[in-house]
Amino acid sequence: SMTSLQEIALDWNMLTGSMEVLTDLPYLRRLYLGHNMLTGEVDDNFFKEAYLQDSNNFTGYLPLHFFNDNELTLIDLHSNEISGKFPTGFVRNDHLKFLALYDNAIGGSVPSEITKLEALTHMDLSDNAFTGNLPVGLNLMTPLTYLYLSNNAFTPGPMPEFRHLTRLQELSLKATGRTGDIPQSIGLLSELVLLDLDNNALTGPIPETLGDLSKLRYLLLNRNSLTGSMPATLSGLQSIEYVLLYHNNMTGDAVPLCGSAGPPGPVAFVTDCVVSCDCCTECCTAGDSVCYNDDDLLANLDVSSSASGYERTAYVFSEDIVFRTSNSL
Repeated sequence: SMTSLQEIALDWNMLTGSMEVLTDLPYLRRLYLGHNMLTGEVDDNFFKEAYLQDSNNFTGYLPLHFFNDNELTLIDLHSNEISGKFPTGFVRNDHLKFLALYDNAIGGSVPSEITKLEALTHMDLSDNAFTGNLPVGLNLMTPLTYLYLSNNAFTPGPMPEFRHLTRLQELSLKATGRTGDIPQSIGLLSELVLLDLDNNALTGPIPETLGDLSKLRYLLLNRNSLTGSMPATLSGLQSIEYVLLYHNNMTGDAVPLCGSAGPPGPVAFVTDCVVSCDCCTECCTAGDSVCYNDDDLLANLDVSSSASGYERTAYVFSEDIVFRTSNSL
């Protein structure tokens, strides 16, 4: 009998059909089905006992029990066809750590009670159909190390102050309608490795405090309306590898960034041609709508069946833009 099974790993195969055969396993706690072609509906009866890692063709909606179950530590339903809205009625949850829902069709607003997920370290809601304001209270979710909200139709507004999220390693607000200045408090996020604010309506100069992010490796500020010159403090970005600043209104030179990573500068650096840049790998002229790669470059984290450490093995922005790493989140 297989009824005592606690873990099943069937990810990265070519499995098809439904999962009904797996529903009578009362002790199942870990289920990895990612990167198959399975079908079925996610609803209130969907695997109440197991925690999930999926990238298939599931439809349905997010059941409330996912978020109120103090046994679940990981929910990964990315790249499915989940729709509907976020459930409401959360209770305090100090177990769930990993929530990946990107590349679905979930709509409506993200409820402010998502802050009741008090142990959450990883939240990826990008590439959905969310609307309304960014959820209130994100700045109070202090365990977060990874926050992706990109490519959603949130109500336009300023970039939130994340001054208390000092453990953040990755922050993506790409294409979320952010307006106004990048807050000076960005410099308090000293653990940041990736900052992606691409394709918004941000204005004003790059804050001088950005140069305090000595661990920053990937900086995407392209497709905004930033002005001014690069502050001298950017010489403090000693780990920088990948910089996108094109399609802004900046002037001056890129001397601070060209010397920050040591010669010959960042591995890839793209800015507007009006900026003097000896270390840039490419520059974009005004009005060139297809300069560089205007696709939305994302580096979402996929979890393998050995997911206890949520290990990041690479930053894959596209097929051609891959940065290998041995770091883990």
